[in-house]
Amino acid sequence: MPDQTAPPAELTPHVLSTLETFARPAVESGLITRADLRTALRRLRQPLAGPVHGEQPTGLLRRREAATFLGCSGKTIVRMVNDGALHPVYLRPGLAKSVRYAAAELANLAKARA
Repeated sequence: MPDQTAPPAELTPHVLSTLETFARPAVESGLITRADLRTALRRLRQPLAGPVHGEQPTGLLRRREAATFLGCSGKTIVRMVNDGALHPVYLRPGLAKSVRYAAAELANLAKARA
């Protein structure tokens, strides 16, 4: 039996493909709907919200990653920037897609919100 205290294994594309393959008979037999399978696989592909087993994110995160870490929406991240609570880092000034957020600042915000 696997160690229950070990951190979760990384969900690689191969693992997700294998899960999908083994779940297909459940869809075909009517145990679960195709929509439920798609939803479950989509959730497995999403990054986990917040730190895993005490790990903190490092470096710079995109808006979606920052929102996932804080457990909020991308619009909330924009509001936090507009309110001055969060400070964006511009990799290339003038390009909207180059905006990132410092992981350390996000970790501090998460602690303050807890």
